[in-house]
Amino acid sequence: MNGRLHRLLRRLASPLLATRLTKEELCLSMAAVSRLRLRQEELLGLPLDPIVTRTQRVSHLCSPTELGMLSDGAAALFCSRADMADTLVCALYTAMGKGAAARLDHVTAVVRYAATLGSYSSETVPAILMSAPRLLHKKDSASALHSFLRLARSHLTEEDFDSLLEELRTRAGTEQVKCIHEARQPPPPAESKPRTIVAENEDDVEDSGKTAWTSPRARSWMSQRVRKGEAWSPGEVVQAMEFYTHFGVRDPVLQSKIDEAAVSVMPAASKFDMEGMLKVVATSSHLFPQTAELVRQHRCKSSAVQQNGTDGGSGSVSSMTRNFRTTEAYERLLAGQRIPEDWMFEVMQEQGAAVPIDVAAQAACIFAEKGGIPEGTILQLSMQLKELSPEGVAAFLRVMRRDSSGALLLHGVALISHFVERGMREATVETLLRICTACSLPLPRGVDAKDNYAFAEAQGRLAEAIITQLISVMQGPCTLPFLCKVANSTSAIDANNEIVHFVCSSVCAQTRCLTVQEALDLLDMLRCRNYVHEPLLDKLEPLFRELVQLAVSKMEAGEEVPEAETRSVARFIALQALFDAPDFEASASLVLHTVVQRMDHTPAEILPAAGLIALKQRRITTAHTILGGIAGNASTLSEAALGELAQLLFLPTLGSPGNDLVGELVAVLAARLAQQRDLPPDVVGLAVAVHWQCGDAGDGVPANVLDHLLEWMGALSAAVYTALCGAVHLSRAGDALVNTLIDDFPRRLDQLTTSEIASVAFGLGEIDGVGLRLSHQLMAEKCSDYVVDNSHEFWSGNDIARLLYGFSRMLCTKRSLYNVFAARLALRPVLLPMDQRAITLVVAAFGRSKYLDKALFDKFSRRMLENSDALAAPDLMLAIRGFSRVMLLNRPLYNELGSKAAEKADEFPLDSKCALLASFGSLGIEHEKLANRALEGIVENMAQLESANKAVDVIASLWQMHHDVEDDARVAQLAGWVAERSEELTGDAIGKLCVVLSETNWRHVPLLQAMAEQSVRLQLQQGVSAECCRAVLDTLGTFMIHHQGARESLSALGRSVSKERIQLSEEEEQQIQLLLRR
Repeated sequence: MNGRLHRLLRRLASPLLATRLTKEELCLSMAAVSRLRLRQEELLGLPLDPIVTRTQRVSHLCSPTELGMLSDGAAALFCSRADMADTLVCALYTAMGKGAAARLDHVTAVVRYAATLGSYSSETVPAILMSAPRLLHKKDSASALHSFLRLARSHLTEEDFDSLLEELRTRAGTEQVKCIHEARQPPPPAESKPRTIVAENEDDVEDSGKTAWTSPRARSWMSQRVRKGEAWSPGEVVQAMEFYTHFGVRDPVLQSKIDEAAVSVMPAASKFDMEGMLKVVATSSHLFPQTAELVRQHRCKSSAVQQNGTDGGSGSVSSMTRNFRTTEAYERLLAGQRIPEDWMFEVMQEQGAAVPIDVAAQAACIFAEKGGIPEGTILQLSMQLKELSPEGVAAFLRVMRRDSSGALLLHGVALISHFVERGMREATVETLLRICTACSLPLPRGVDAKDNYAFAEAQGRLAEAIITQLISVMQGPCTLPFLCKVANSTSAIDANNEIVHFVCSSVCAQTRCLTVQEALDLLDMLRCRNYVHEPLLDKLEPLFRELVQLAVSKMEAGEEVPEAETRSVARFIALQALFDAPDFEASASLVLHTVVQRMDHTPAEILPAAGLIALKQRRITTAHTILGGIAGNASTLSEAALGELAQLLFLPTLGSPGNDLVGELVAVLAARLAQQRDLPPDVVGLAVAVHWQCGDAGDGVPANVLDHLLEWMGALSAAVYTALCGAVHLSRAGDALVNTLIDDFPRRLDQLTTSEIASVAFGLGEIDGVGLRLSHQLMAEKCSDYVVDNSHEFWSGNDIARLLYGFSRMLCTKRSLYNVFAARLALRPVLLPMDQRAITLVVAAFGRSKYLDKALFDKFSRRMLENSDALAAPDLMLAIRGFSRVMLLNRPLYNELGSKAAEKADEFPLDSKCALLASFGSLGIEHEKLANRALEGIVENMAQLESANKAVDVIASLWQMHHDVEDDARVAQLAGWVAERSEELTGDAIGKLCVVLSETNWRHVPLLQAMAEQSVRLQLQQGVSAECCRAVLDTLGTFMIHHQGARESLSALGRSVSKERIQLSEEEEQQIQLLLRR
């Protein structure tokens, strides 16, 4: 072979070119290669993986002619790959089963290539050969028929071969009949037996106890067992199922026969054998659908089958890990279920050098979710990386993404390379899907760009390999729900939509009619993947239109719609509300129109989904009408409809749905949970969030509903968790749920968007007393460190405002938090889009933390002055409090904000009016209009004040604002109310009153008498300071009021405080008075 040809072949086999070849280009290239006279030693350095990968990708689209071209090319390249042969054989078997046009030489080419592998065994090859006679044409040459018959003799038993010859003879021409008669002659001794049968007999002589099982040997054993034709024993069935799944065999005929054998032996199987079958079915139920169905029935009758250490629907767990508590906790973690604390103790006790590496990877996942991974576990994983099983790889990829330190990231690159090269073929489909789920988790924020690039490149190779493996499985006989499951699970790695396109293309290529359930599964897949495939939508549209029209006709006629049909219609319109495909808009609108017109005859099951469609079309009134139809009927809804109702009630565009319906929904969920019904955590979480937002505050959420949330907190989606955090401050939820929501915040940071992080921080900050517990403070500090480290990702000023306000409410005073985000807010792209509400939140946050950035606050002040007319009462309150707390001196700003607050004085609650006066008073700013309006409201509702001390603060604030307190009848009325409740006064409040009365020369005798009496009471309780005693005695003396009790009780303590005062000159006193007036 000359150098030019060699370079062409290397270029053809290069990943850059091979992966981009179209189906036609690949087939023509392989056909051209098959015409070359190549020697195996000339191709030793030629990489064939890219060609094999591309062949596996496009084989399901190939015609038998093209499959023959690919087979000839693979044989010419000496590609001895069993997976390549499986791909071509299965594709040909599927194409022939669909009635695709084929010729005898196409079959010969594929079977001939499979025969070149030597130790390759397949039960599908004989099935293809037996169905080939119908492909015989009169024009087929005798040489083509002779090649076919020679291959058939080597793969078929004598009985099958004679039957094949007889069928060929009935279709053959004259020359072809002569060839068939020659084939009836006894073959040479070397061809007297099929190669596979000889290998099988050799295997019988071997001692299986000393020889490791390999893929060729396992395939040969399974073929031999099938061809015996005898009844299977349960042990043989278990072994065959394990071989088929473990070695990744693709043989549709063999698969079907093993499935039938498993069904036949299951009634007589022992507990041990049943466990073996359960283990295989749990990981590969799509391969053995009949067995899986019987297993599901058996599991309902017996609890003994769950002794393999996994939960009912969990994925595969290797035998070496099934007895560890770590594995049980890991399965709970994957399901989102709470891990009990006593389990965590056992998990920690199990760790050590002797623990299997798979268990160590699972433990690392658990530790990463709980806080941090021990160094010993990280060291063990790094040293035994290549010993991980596929299940261990899935756990490692998960922990690598959940470990915020990034210590395992580079190890992940090495692991992926090793797994793609050596471990991929050992992985089951369920394990691959677990790996896809792990890959869907985001990497920790703040990963070094160089490391991130290296890992992204490695993950690209992993995704390529997984997609290839899955497509090769999906090309076999798979159910449609399984195909949809794979497509949904691989969304994170299927960036080019290869798998979802494969599913869509496969469905469109089918000639059979889809069932309604299959069509709904396909629509759900398209929605999940956000993928539009016009041919598939065209195929689904008539089916959905017929479904809708049938249901609508019954509703219009007043007839009862069957339950299954009702559920199908409800699911269709619910999916349409989410997917919004124009193809189905007419059908969905027809349902909505009929629901509105025939509400009395509409099944309640359809109403929640119809409400979703109404909101999608912005028909708010219609949605509320539908909610009225649901009220009183929520108990009749299925779990799916309850989920749709929870989604409907939660949508913000709906407005207030009404307390009665929300309460009814929560009550129904509580009843279902009491019946041990399985409800999705997201549905329960949404319902609770809606109840908190708009439910009756006096009607708490039932305890079993809150317990369900606590148990399945880890299974909540980011959106539902954010909703719960945003509404929990409105609830009467116990400390357990509140603390769980708070503790879960650091764990979820990497999975939340910046907007969701801000919303969670804001919501948690609204909880009363959230910053008072040490655990809450530690959480706030940890989360604040995280957002500071990743502050460059926050580009929304509105999100930053909510974030800072939440942390300030959690009493987080770390200066780095406010320094970093003050710098972010100063950026024009961040500051300019901020709305007025966000600016007020930022001001309030900085005010709470006593942080002042003068330049930034000047910008805020200008925005406030420009948009003061748009400020609502809460915004005014936050802004005034924030500015006053940082002691910002800006009289025009305070005058404007004070005037606006005075105009809206009636909109402020009583406490807010008091806070407004306190803010202006703390700065000594006079604002007569605000003082008068706020004072009016306070005096009118002074009975609602918490205590007399609150009224004292109001009087002190008015004095600080230079209000004429001594001549204001309203202040006098307030002072009289304080005198009546003087027993509530504290020493600090009495001290404030002494200053106000003395400085204003306000002689309010009842108040002075009450102050003296309360001081005496406090002194007896040792609850008054020496300074307060001195102030009371001085004030009584100033106004010449004699109080014998005060003189006797307070004099001793009061004399301990010096009466000396700094003597100022007349000029200095005038200057100080002037400053105070300002």
